[in-house]
Amino acid sequence: MLDKLCRDPSHLERLLKIRLAEEKELKLLDWLKLVSPLFLPCFMIRFKNYQIFLPLHFIIKIKLSFYFYISPYSGPYQDVEEWKEILRSLLKLNQKCLFQSETFVLAVHILDDFLGFVKVHGKYLNCAAYASYYIACKLLEEDEFVPELSTFVELIGHKFTTNDITRMEKIILEKTEWNMNHVTICNFLDIYYSLVCGKYFKTLFGSDSLAYSIYRNLAAQGVQCITYVSLINFKGSIKALALLSCTLEKITSRWFSYIEEICQMGKIQIQDVLECRDVIKNSSVWPTKEAETATK
Repeated sequence: MLDKLCRDPSHLERLLKIRLAEEKELKLLDWLKLVSPLFLPCFMIRFKNYQIFLPLHFIIKIKLSFYFYISPYSGPYQDVEEWKEILRSLLKLNQKCLFQSETFVLAVHILDDFLGFVKVHGKYLNCAAYASYYIACKLLEEDEFVPELSTFVELIGHKFTTNDITRMEKIILEKTEWNMNHVTICNFLDIYYSLVCGKYFKTLFGSDSLAYSIYRNLAAQGVQCITYVSLINFKGSIKALALLSCTLEKITSRWFSYIEEICQMGKIQIQDVLECRDVIKNSSVWPTKEAETATK
């Protein structure tokens, strides 16, 4: 969370507009070659010289004549599963290293940027993911906590050699032209939360300990948003504000007015935030009342 000295509303409003202007669409959407918002596995039907792609649930409902040849076509589905496995590996590594959430998130953005230039899969994608993470470590973590490359190779289970990681780092940096300045969901959570604290600290929180506790939970949920495939279509600025709305709803019945104020400030479409909020509320990112009760 931004320091108390950075809670000046006018400063935060300028910073928000700058970050919104710098925010980019995820290149991952092109890499995944998504054919439907549900990411459903498809079947390819070959008829003479034609190829038709249909969702699995549609195939089940129709009768096919003998001259159709049906073969599984799950390219987009396989890509999504591969991406989810990459995220799980990086998240597990981040937890093992005890690094901050921002390191994991930045690594994902570096990898996403790289995939916009090079469409890699399999072991090359895995190597690119670990190299992206190592770059993020060196950018965000304190120098004394960044592991030596040989130690890093041990942490990833010797899946790649030091030469593999070094070579891939060089490729990533060259392809992305050394542009590591990525605006992430973490940046927007910082700004939004600092805006709320700066204007309504006593009304909503009352104490620094409570404010920081709520922020830590928000940061953890922000990481989950990165790993949740159904939220890929939403920008980090939208996901961060949707998450904040869910949190404020638990504190005050006037949550909508706070979110609307930020939307007007940044010229953000409130409908996009509400749509993202619905996805979050119906996902594992946001705990159900039963889950909250069980953890108390």
